[in-house]
Order: sequence, then C-alpha cells, then structure tokens
Amino acid sequence: MISISLRKDLFFVKSPQLEIDDDELLQKFYRKILKQSAKDQLSSQRYIWDLKALEININNYNIPDKIVIINPFKKSHETVILGKKAIFKTFESKSQNIYNHLRKFTFSALIEWISFKTARLELALLEAMHSPDPAEYEYIKQLVKRILKKSWKKLQIPIFEQVIKLGKHHASINRLYKVSQAISPNLATQFREIIKKYSFFLEVD
Repeated sequence: MISISLRKDLFFVKSPQLEIDDDELLQKFYRKILKQSAKDQLSSQRYIWDLKALEININNYNIPDKIVIINPFKKSHETVILGKKAIFKTFESKSQNIYNHLRKFTFSALIEWISFKTARLELALLEAMHSPDPAEYEYIKQLVKRILKKSWKKLQIPIFEQVIKLGKHHASINRLYKVSQAISPNLATQFREIIKKYSFFLEVD
C-alpha cells in the first residue's frame, strides 16, 4: 500500500495499482474534509464569505486556493488538504461581534451533495468589496460588474440597508455605488440613498 499526504495529519492510502492525481484527490475529499473540519470546530455557526460566496451565488463551485469562513469566535489559518487554505474569521463592528446579525442573510448551497451555509448575493457583494485582496481585486470588480448587469433588478435593497446599518461595510457600498453608475442609474440611485442615510461617501478605487 502507498500513503499520500493530504496534509501533515491526514493521509490517503491506496494500492500501487490505483492511479490518482491531486486534482482527483481534491474533487474526492476537499469538500467533505472542509465541511467536517468546520463542523467539528464551529458546529453550525459559520458561513462562507468573500469571493467564494460570490462565486457560489452564480454557480461557480471551483475549489479555491483559499476560502474564508465567518464565525462568532475562531480566528485561524488552516490547511484543508493539498495546500488549499481555510481562513476562519470573526467580524466586529464598533468592538461588537456582528455574526448573529449577518447570518440572517445566508442560504444553504448544495455542492456535490454537501450543504454549505453561504452569504446570499447581497451580502456576498458587500463582503467581496469590503477589503479585497489586491491580487484578486480586478477579477472581483469584473465579476461584480457582470453580476450587476445580469441581476440588478433582482437584488433585495433592504438587505443592503440592514447590513450597512451595522456600521462595517462603508467602503463596500461606496464601491458598489461607483460600479453601478455605469450599469444602472436606478440601482446607483438606490445605493446613493443608502450611503446618504446610513453611511458616508468615500473616495474608493
């Protein structure tokens, strides 16, 4: 038998006759291990955040190099398998943990018959634009533009309002306002009203 290291404490044991590469191992085990690891450490108090949540909302289920999981109490960087990272993150506003407020705007995404709690589109848009990784930002902006062009009429504006009221996503709503101006004057007006009522105008890239 041959052992293949998936991470330092986890191995896949196979017969010499079985040929399997890293991509196949990822497809076979990544989601199961991610779900079990999150469940063991966080019970049900978690959801997928940031760019991956945005992609899941448009049915892109590719395995990312990193995935961010919002939860009430755990902060860490961990390996899922084969170098793929899970970042466990809490979310505070004015020194208060706002997880319980944000989790209301999530849904259960079924991926390869495994359920993952995920930020719904409105929250995912705000979170992806909150503090984007510079290496990913151009991709995120193009993805956001594509989503807004296709789905702006379906967006639930009250969700944006409720999230902005929590006092955390000021840069996000300003970035969405800036992007939306070239897509839908109607949507841009609604974002502008949210900023006027619950946030403040910022110069954003």
